[in-house]
Amino acid sequence: MSTTLSIKYEEFIGKEPSLNELERFITINKEQFDEYNNECIKDNRKEDVIDYSVIYTYVKFAKDYGGHYYIGGYIKKYPHDPITQESIDKAVKTHLESQPTHMMEVASKIRSSKELNNLEKILEVYYEKCLEEYYAPPCKNSKLRGGEGYEKVAKETLIGK
Repeated sequence: MSTTLSIKYEEFIGKEPSLNELERFITINKEQFDEYNNECIKDNRKEDVIDYSVIYTYVKFAKDYGGHYYIGGYIKKYPHDPITQESIDKAVKTHLESQPTHMMEVASKIRSSKELNNLEKILEVYYEKCLEEYYAPPCKNSKLRGGEGYEKVAKETLIGK
């Protein structure tokens, strides 16, 4: 499990997605996730498959149990709360430090670890997509401006001139 999302995607610190936003993102991009997963299976890279059902599992848990869910099985969040690197780091740390005392806890820890791993993969895809939009140049036949990052760079450099 990585702890470098905030370093790689510093443009989005303070703009982290919530569970609700990730659910919309998965719904909109489901076909791309499925295509990617099929390629991973075809290329015998099963460890790279992204199980996006973790998002739906968290949403269902929140609906069924008082409006909250637990990142990685440890960190309590509400569906509208941003999923920050700090929350993920705490979940990873707690996961590594916790010692199960019986088989039910072992099973829970394994499930939570898989959920956390898939959540991180989903966030990676989410931030990559956001970067594409953030640095997108303006369309030639459109009055729409480029992405926020493109506009910032354009003001400071000669790009697009």
